[in-house]
Amino acid sequence: MSTLGERLKKARERKGLSQTEVYRRTNINNKTLSRYEKGGSEPDSETLKILANIYDVSADYLLGISTNESPIEKDNASTTPLDKIWLRADTSGLSKDEQDILKEDLADYFEFRKSQLLKDKHK
Repeated sequence: MSTLGERLKKARERKGLSQTEVYRRTNINNKTLSRYEKGGSEPDSETLKILANIYDVSADYLLGISTNESPIEKDNASTTPLDKIWLRADTSGLSKDEQDILKEDLADYFEFRKSQLLKDKHK
């Protein structure tokens, strides 16, 4: 049976995400994510929910409780702010690839705007 770290890495790679992309979407530091994947440390329950949501797998799968990767249902309370906005977005008429591009653009914009606001705050 695989470890939590191995399942985290497998789920991330299956989703086609780099550690940097996961950081941009979740604000979980790349080094922290690397430690999780190498088994050096384990995420707390809230972080595990966030990762399961981003990777579109069940937390039970990540924990090794279940071999079923599919989440039974999405818990809206555990979604990231970007996912909450995305759930309200009208993406009708867009292909899956176009939706992914738009979602990535939104993540980039939010990160850019957040950094601007933080800079302004510290002036």
